[in-house]
Amino acid sequence: APGSQVYAVLREHIVKAHFLLGAALSEKRLAEELGVSRTPVREALIRLAEDGLVNIVPQSGTYVAPIDVAAVCDSQLIREALECATVFAAARKVKPDEADDLGRILVDQKRHLAAGDHEGFIAADDALHARLIEISGHRGVARTVQGAKLHLDRIRYIAGEDSPHIHVVIGQHEEIIDRVIHHDGRGAR
Repeated sequence: APGSQVYAVLREHIVKAHFLLGAALSEKRLAEELGVSRTPVREALIRLAEDGLVNIVPQSGTYVAPIDVAAVCDSQLIREALECATVFAAARKVKPDEADDLGRILVDQKRHLAAGDHEGFIAADDALHARLIEISGHRGVARTVQGAKLHLDRIRYIAGEDSPHIHVVIGQHEEIIDRVIHHDGRGAR
């Protein structure tokens, strides 16, 4: 459906900070740029407002919402709770070919970091977390984590590769994967 596609495209632009915080979003201009009518754009903006990514101000316009610190903290809490539970399960269930997958994703993430490819780094980071959820057998959790990550992801893209935290992440991932591969659920968690 055009509305869902427009929503996905605009959500990605906002999350990846392609639109500045507070920037005005013109229904007319967005419709022209995306080659659709104004209706799917309007529908998408309403959904984005429900997500807390845009503010619709009557008689004024639609604007990219500022970072909602409370929403970021909620995102972190949801992600942490669910992923700690799934990584514990993954460590008990992991098979050798799945362990190889985790190792390959980590190598990929290191390659993106070395190349200064921040978007590639985040994509590999997401792939690693998603694969751990898959291995755990709790695939339904992935959608909840994905939804909860919206506000957290905005921070990840705005922070960019200059964040000193980015090098810590690689070390943490190495430790987590090592614990998962050795079936140490408690250690992985």
